[in-house]
Amino acid sequence: MKALLLPGSTLLLLGLGLLGGSAGPVGTGSRSAEVLLTHEPALEEASTGAERARRARLFLGSLEQPLLERAHMPLDHPERKEWTNLPSRNSHGGVRFEELTRNQLEAALDLVASLLSEQGYEQTRGILLADETLLPEGMPRE
Repeated sequence: MKALLLPGSTLLLLGLGLLGGSAGPVGTGSRSAEVLLTHEPALEEASTGAERARRARLFLGSLEQPLLERAHMPLDHPERKEWTNLPSRNSHGGVRFEELTRNQLEAALDLVASLLSEQGYEQTRGILLADETLLPEGMPRE
């Protein structure tokens, strides 16, 4: 899990999903899979705290109010301790990739890439794409 502390004691949690939600299904024909396969975040530009904060603001600024409320929370919010990157088996906080537009997905991936090494980002991307094999059509593991 990666956490980014924003001004005002706000915590944005990022991992395989956003803020504790799983990435959701990313089938070969899904918008998520298309973006994961084609979008190339600028990794070399993402090494500074200022750039990471800029990307966080761009992502959050791309969200409409209902998604924004689920994507960011106060630092002391109880969800912080419940967060997991395991595929969701119940409804808990967060925004699922499948709820995002292409531009929002790209902004989210740009932010995730800024928080990880190049190898870490590629591994994360591979895991998200593999979820379709493990969780066909979003069906939970048994």
